[in-house]
Amino acid sequence: LETELRKLQSIIQDSMGGFDEMLTQVFMKKIKVMMVVYQEELKILRLRASLLVEEELETQEQELNRLVEHKKSLKALTAAAMIESKKHLDAYKNDYENLQYEDKAMDKTFKREFNDVTALQQDQLYRLFRRRPKIPRLKGFDTPAAPSTGDHGLPNPFADRPSTARQHAQAKNNVETAINDLDRDVNNPEGVELSVWERLCKFRRIKIENEFLIKQKALVFAEMEAFYRKRQDEDEILKNEIEDLQMKISKLKNDEARVNLNLEVQLLLKQGQVETDTSTFIADYKNSALIHRSVVEELNTNIKKLGEDKISSMVESKDFRKGIIQLEWEHKKMLMEMEDFQNKMKDIQFMKVTREIQLFLNNVAEYEAKKADEINKLEQTIMTQLKHHEKKLAHQKKILREHNRTIKAKDTDNTNIDSDLMERNVTVNERKLIDEVNADRRSDAGKDKRYMEIVQRRKLVDLAKAQAQEVAVLRAEVERLRMRTFPALVQVEH
Repeated sequence: LETELRKLQSIIQDSMGGFDEMLTQVFMKKIKVMMVVYQEELKILRLRASLLVEEELETQEQELNRLVEHKKSLKALTAAAMIESKKHLDAYKNDYENLQYEDKAMDKTFKREFNDVTALQQDQLYRLFRRRPKIPRLKGFDTPAAPSTGDHGLPNPFADRPSTARQHAQAKNNVETAINDLDRDVNNPEGVELSVWERLCKFRRIKIENEFLIKQKALVFAEMEAFYRKRQDEDEILKNEIEDLQMKISKLKNDEARVNLNLEVQLLLKQGQVETDTSTFIADYKNSALIHRSVVEELNTNIKKLGEDKISSMVESKDFRKGIIQLEWEHKKMLMEMEDFQNKMKDIQFMKVTREIQLFLNNVAEYEAKKADEINKLEQTIMTQLKHHEKKLAHQKKILREHNRTIKAKDTDNTNIDSDLMERNVTVNERKLIDEVNADRRSDAGKDKRYMEIVQRRKLVDLAKAQAQEVAVLRAEVERLRMRTFPALVQVEH
C-alpha cells in the first residue's frame, strides 16, 4: 500500500508540474498578446493624433490664407488711394509753389511799381504795403469750430458746426472788411497823391488776397500731405501684417512638412542596438534618431580612419621634430668644429717657424732622410746603452751579492754580539747586585779593574753602533742598486 501511495503521489506531482508549466506558458502567451494589443492600440492613437494635428494645421493654413487675401485686397485699395492722393498732392504742390513764387515776385517788383515817388514816400508806402489787418486764424477742414463744453474744454461732438465753404466765405468777408479799413483815405500819408494811394491800395489788396489764398492752400496742402502719410502708414502696416501672415504660413508649412516627414514608427529593438541613456524605467525616445546599422558602421570606420590619420600625422610630426633636433645638433657640431678649426688656424698663424720646420717645408725628402739617420743613430745609441746597462747591472748584481753575504755575516756577528751583550748584561746586573751587597766591604783596589771593564763595555757599544750604521748604509745601497735594475723610459727631445 505504501508503494502504491508513493506512486500515486509521484503521479500527482508530475501532473501538478505539467499543469504549472502549461499555465506559465499560457500566461506568457497572454502577456505577449496583451503587449501586441497595446502596441496596436498605441499605433491607432498615434495615427488619430497625427490626423488631428494635420487637420488643425490645414484649418490654420486656410484661415491664414483667408487673412492674407483680405489684407492684400485692403492693401490694393490703400495703394490705389495712395497713388491717387500722390497725384493730386503733386498737382496741388505745383500750384502752391507757383503762388508762393508770384507772392515773392510782388515784393521784388514793389519798387519798380512805385518808382515815381521819393525815397521817403517809397519807404512810407512800403511800410503801409507790409501792414496787415488783424484776421482771425484760419482752421483746417477737420478742426471743429463749435464751442467747447464740459470741465476739460473738449469740443462737443453733437454741436452744430459750420461747413467749410461757410468758414471760407466768412474768413473772406473778414479779410475784405479789414482791407477796406486799410484803404480809407484817412490812412493816406501826407504828400502822396491820390492816384498813387489808389494804386497802392489796389496792389496791397492783390498782395493780401494772394497771401490769404496761400494760407488756404497751405492748410489744404498740409491736410492732403497728412492724408497721404496716413495712407502710407496704412500701406506699411498692411505690408507688415501680410509679411507676418506669410511668415506664419511658411512656419505652418514647415511644421506640416515636419509632421508629415517626421513620422513616429514603433519598433522593437534588440538589446545592444540602443545607444541612448535609459535613466528612467520607461525609456523616452522622442529625441532619438533611427539610424541604419551600415551608417553606424561607416561612421565607426571613418572614426578609426581619422584616428589612424591623426596618429600618422603625430608620428610624422614627431619624426619631423626629431629631424629638426638632429639638424640643430649637427649645426652645433659644425659650429664647434668651425671654432676648433679657427683656433687651430690661429695656432698655426702664431706658431714660431724654427729651422727644423723650415727644413721640413723646403725639402721633405731630405728631412725624412735626416730623421731616419737620426733614428738609426738613436737606435744604435740605445742598443749600446742597453749593453752597457746590462754589464753595469751584472756588476752591480755581483756587488749586491757580495754585500748580501757581508750583511748576512754582519747579521750573524750582530746576533752573536747581541747574545754576548745579553749575557754580559746579566753578568753586569749580577755583579751590580753583588757590588751593592758588598759595597761597604769593597776596597779601592778594584777601581782600576772596574774602570777597565767599563771602558771595554763602552768600546763594544760604540762598535755595535758603527756596525749598525754600516748595515743601514749597505741596505740603502742594496735598495738603490735594486731600483737601478728597472728600465727607465726617458723621453727623447728632438
